[in-house]
Amino acid sequence: MPDPANIAIRASTQDHLEIEDIKDDLVILKDGSCALVLSTTAINFGLLSEKEQEATIYAYAALLNS
Repeated sequence: MPDPANIAIRASTQDHLEIEDIKDDLVILKDGSCALVLSTTAINFGLLSEKEQEATIYAYAALLNS
């Protein structure tokens, strides 16, 4: 049985991801396109009023469509 310390790693996770590089808040993909990384905080959606829930949904939809 071969020594596990001498077995070469054949592939890594990086080989399977389409990410070329990450700079600041941008993910640069191998095809040259970019994606933005956003950081958010949590909200307790169930505690919001119906109007606040609708406003939150519309604001999130607007962000996704921008």
